[in-house]
Amino acid sequence: MRAYSLKVFAGLTILCIVVGVLLVEFAYLGLDALYPYASTSSGGSPRDTGKGFSIPSGELSLAAFTVPPSDVELTLSLVNHYRRPNYDLTVWVADVENRHRYELPKGFELVSGNLSWYGSAETAEMNLEATIRAVKDGEWELAGWALWYSPGSSQATGSGILEIVVSNGRVTDIRRVKQEFSEPVAGGQMMTQVLNISADLEIDHDLILDNNNVTIFRSMRVLIHGNVKLFENATLILDNAELYVLGGDVVLVGTSKFIALRSIVDPNAIRAGDDSNLFISNTRLLCSFMLDGSAQLNLSNSNAGSSNLYGYSKAAIVNSTLWLGAEDFSTVYIYNCNLTALEVTETSNVEIFDSTIGEIYLLDNPSLSMFSSKVTYLNWRYYRGAPLWNGSVYFHWRMTVKVVDYMGSPIASAEVKITRVDGDATQQIFNGTTDSEGIVETYLLQKTVSGGKILMGGNETIAREEEVMNDYNIEAIYSGNSASTTVLINNDISIQLEV
Repeated sequence: MRAYSLKVFAGLTILCIVVGVLLVEFAYLGLDALYPYASTSSGGSPRDTGKGFSIPSGELSLAAFTVPPSDVELTLSLVNHYRRPNYDLTVWVADVENRHRYELPKGFELVSGNLSWYGSAETAEMNLEATIRAVKDGEWELAGWALWYSPGSSQATGSGILEIVVSNGRVTDIRRVKQEFSEPVAGGQMMTQVLNISADLEIDHDLILDNNNVTIFRSMRVLIHGNVKLFENATLILDNAELYVLGGDVVLVGTSKFIALRSIVDPNAIRAGDDSNLFISNTRLLCSFMLDGSAQLNLSNSNAGSSNLYGYSKAAIVNSTLWLGAEDFSTVYIYNCNLTALEVTETSNVEIFDSTIGEIYLLDNPSLSMFSSKVTYLNWRYYRGAPLWNGSVYFHWRMTVKVVDYMGSPIASAEVKITRVDGDATQQIFNGTTDSEGIVETYLLQKTVSGGKILMGGNETIAREEEVMNDYNIEAIYSGNSASTTVLINNDISIQLEV
């Protein structure tokens, strides 16, 4: 028996793909032009374009309005999910080719407003507004950008690219021709990939599925000019597909299901509520996800932007990369992941296995257990009126015991007892039997770390308390013979006992 080996999924009902379900291919007739909503008239009536670009750390959108005959009003908006006091934030509009220099394309000049903003990354939301004027004919590209920066690291992204066409001194067209995003990289550099958007299927309105509708997009690129809304018991499946939801969200309510396999998903956000289910595997999420109610998520071999769980939602996250916040009464199991940051608040319950976390923030009274996992920075947050103790973190390490005979052959069904020694007192921690290979596994608690709010010199501050467990005694028993040893647990440990 190997205790805890499947604990990451304990108590969690996660969506399974049932073989034999009738799969219905979705067809849409009467497709419009590739960018039907992005045109501007030569007559100069104001039109807007380019809204709704998802980024790893928030929601960034760029809107452009023509003002006859040659001016363009720009609005770059950011809803910031990556609010960190030790990060600086810069947001700006720039020529695609010279984005680091905050320059407009040569065909435009600034009339009024600002093209850049700089401040603390604690800012929750901001709008950057400017009016630019066409001064040269041509096809010019510009985009909105955001950069989160702290010494030694950065997280940067770009919004969609707008192509503005100027003819005879007049703005005749504004088109969104690409979407551009960038990965978080070290050292303040920016690594960027550009996706040319050309669709196998394009829908110029919301895609709404309800009742027991099952829709599949397989091996195709789909553009939705609106939202994707899944109601009741509807199911949407992506199989080796790309889904771009331009200016909208993927929304799940009721008992609806969203399945993405070997795909790319790019809405503003994925929002799941009620008893809905998300099953995402080997997929790139160019967005955040937000779960509420009793929604459930199974995320494996994938990456996502900054995401949050609320209410009584549950998640199992395996071999994936993201920033995650767990609030309310949510439950999260994390296995073999590399997380940039984890924020655990209120009475949420989080268990982490074989993973590495950059920063962990705790607030109120959450429960956080680490199993064979490491964290670089462990921080407590507090606000006025918060409870005195702001939760504890429990560090466990894997204990592997192999029982052999005098020939070194494994002994199956040997009894293994583990007790914790505390002075003259002992406490039995574990009792199990070895498997066919003579092995039994469990986790042993190394220490508990708590953070409390105290007054020091009239100011509130955080004090840590650590309780380190004493020695553990490991005993193997078989056919009236026994062997034992004592270990101090501070990392994963494997031992062999001969009986």
